[in-house]
Amino acid sequence: MGRGGIYKLGMSTLAFVLFLGTSAFFMSTGIIYEREKQIAAQVFSLMQEVQKAQERYHEQEGAYSSDLLALDVYFENPYFRIGQLRPGESGSLTDSWSLTIKRADPVNPYRRYNVTFTEQGFNPNQSSIKDSLLSGVPY
Repeated sequence: MGRGGIYKLGMSTLAFVLFLGTSAFFMSTGIIYEREKQIAAQVFSLMQEVQKAQERYHEQEGAYSSDLLALDVYFENPYFRIGQLRPGESGSLTDSWSLTIKRADPVNPYRRYNVTFTEQGFNPNQSSIKDSLLSGVPY
């Protein structure tokens, strides 16, 4: 085998390795994106639990709670920072509340968003989650 044969073998091997690397990158990106959709769905599930618990609390106490512990809602997820329950649009916990959960990741833009719920449910105007992550998420 002459020099040309080795060169051809080297180039075809390089092309194959580049093809595999590119394919793996795009496949892993899709897997990461699908995982992020699952994580977003977990957040919406938690927020819906908070909303239901707030309704029960409001019926019993005449106002919404400012304390998640009083609602018996627990959420341990290292991917998010849970904000404080605050008065909503009315400015009073008597008839409104708001809660924001923040997702932050310095590397992946799909992992930088917040989700805000109020007594009326998901508030897209105060949330920055990408619409593509909401597909299939009931809210």
